[in-house]
Amino acid sequence: MKVLLLSPYPEKISSIIEKAGDEVTILRTQWVSAKDYDFIVSYGWPFIIPPKTVRHFGPRIINIHIGYLPWNRGADPNFWSWHDDTPKGVTIHQMDEGIDTGPILSQVRLPLDPRMTLKMSYGVLRAAAESLFIGAWSSIRNQTVPPYPQAGLGTSHKKKDREAIWHHFPLGWDTPVKDVEEFGRRSRDEHGKRAGSSGA
Repeated sequence: MKVLLLSPYPEKISSIIEKAGDEVTILRTQWVSAKDYDFIVSYGWPFIIPPKTVRHFGPRIINIHIGYLPWNRGADPNFWSWHDDTPKGVTIHQMDEGIDTGPILSQVRLPLDPRMTLKMSYGVLRAAAESLFIGAWSSIRNQTVPPYPQAGLGTSHKKKDREAIWHHFPLGWDTPVKDVEEFGRRSRDEHGKRAGSSGA
């Protein structure tokens, strides 16, 4: 099988795919035609995949997301899980034309340590996502995993949502997650809802 891997950090995922006997082409920064491939795997890909490609591949295009869907769709799921006090985890899902809205193939919820920094929790999520993919890839590639729809509205965010409040976190990704939690709590108290999120 010829697999197109869309990722700025493809090393671990490409190794897993190759060990299954598949040929991998890595795309890091810009889109190319996918017509010569059998399967597409997206992992941390920050660009929009053409809708016609998503429709053409159907169940053969998946995304590895470092959020516990339907919570924290879109950008910066690690940050928003702390800010909005939403479930933390990782998900592998089929792609559709929405942003992280496709049917779920596999996911795991994680009890992350509130003593960590954002960078540390991001690392834990990355490792968990890669571990989940190790166990799931064989069944996913053979399309023997029954997908199931996401339940509930969840939440979603765009890159600009974090950028609008990022100046409150001068330590950047070295910010302790408890500081992000506290900022989120104050925001919800002030606005009476999950700040910057959609859904419930």
